[in-house]
This record gives sequence, C-alpha cells and structure tokens, in this order.
Amino acid sequence: MDARKIVVAVDGSKHADKALEFASDLSKSKAAELVIAHVQKDKGAAVAPEELQRYNEVEHVNITEQEILAMAAKEVLHEAQKQARDFGVADSRAVLCEGNPVNALVELAETENADLLVVGSRGISSLDSLLFGSTSLSLERKAGCTVIVVH
Repeated sequence: MDARKIVVAVDGSKHADKALEFASDLSKSKAAELVIAHVQKDKGAAVAPEELQRYNEVEHVNITEQEILAMAAKEVLHEAQKQARDFGVADSRAVLCEGNPVNALVELAETENADLLVVGSRGISSLDSLLFGSTSLSLERKAGCTVIVVH
C-alpha cells in the first residue's frame, strides 16, 4: 500500500490513542505525512456556562462556553501531537474541524488528498451513535480513501 498522507482522527479516548499509535507507526514506515484531526461537534455558546457565572463574577473574568470548548479541543490536538512525537513521528500537522464528525473527516480527507484515514473503533460518543450507527462505520461507507478502524 502506497500512503503519502495519513489523516488520523483523535478525540482523547483510548481507542483514538491506539489509532494514533497505528497511524504514527505507518507514517514512519511509509515516510508519509501525518495529519492529526479533531472534530469539535459543538462550538458552544458565546456566554459563560451557568456553572461558571458566579466564578466569573467573583474573579472578574469572562470565559465563555465557546472558549472552554475551543481550549479543550486544542488540548486534545496538542496532546496527540506530543504522543505522535513520542511514537517517533518527527513532524505532524494538527487540524481542528467543526461539525458532524463523519462529514468533517470525509471533507478533510478529500481536501488533504489523503490516501488513508485512521480512526479508533469507538470514541467519546453520545446516544446518537447508539441510535444511528458509529462514526467509524459511517466513515467506511462515505470516505473516498481507504479507512482503517483500529480496535
């Protein structure tokens, strides 16, 4: 298999960590570019969550739900890049996407001209995945490149 560019999806779950390790090993062995992607499903509100409103008042800060979610997403990507370096990938690129994970990852793989999309078999998911099917199964059906689901 000839792979010049590999996109791997991460969400902070143990399954995503396994997918990242697999993609990192493949990236090293094929000298392929590694693109680490995280999809932020919900952008969040431009106001402070109710739980933090009193904290914002007392500490004279104003942090919004959007900012909290963006910080969390960036941290997931930062940690994934650190892990990739620990796995021996000298250089990787992190991409933050928004929206539906399946659509966002399919679009990213197409935009990046990826040869391979690597995902974990399960992630941090909601009731939607139980009702409508898993992200990995949907990606296998919709992606225009080879999809590897790591268990």
